[in-house]
Amino acid sequence: MIVASPLKNSNFATAICGSSDIVGDLLHINGDIAGADYQTEKADPINNKMPAIAVIIYKITTTKCVIQFEGNVNGVYTGLTAGKTYYVDSTGRPALTPPSAPMSGKAYVQPIGVAVDANVLKLGPSKQMIILRNP
Repeated sequence: MIVASPLKNSNFATAICGSSDIVGDLLHINGDIAGADYQTEKADPINNKMPAIAVIIYKITTTKCVIQFEGNVNGVYTGLTAGKTYYVDSTGRPALTPPSAPMSGKAYVQPIGVAVDANVLKLGPSKQMIILRNP
């Protein structure tokens, strides 16, 4: 198990996450650091819970997890397509296709990484997002 405090330039940290969040979910920071942990919620490009900044790689308890900010994410995903870009989808997971804007709404498109092989995602959340809008 890797546990690190949220230090600048660290690829790993502990976070407060939702009890229903699971390993592989992409997270958005929704509050200040609480003690030594980031306050997070599952990323959601339709409901303005963006940008995604990390992925859960291990659950310590139901509401505390270890997150990874960038680099090769091993043993979390399966069935990835090597060489393809993955985006944050509406379930808060990586997907090959970006989300679509709902009727009379908007969606954020954020590339999250590239698959190295079927089981490794090279996580590198884009700092820029595209906003799609439907009138």
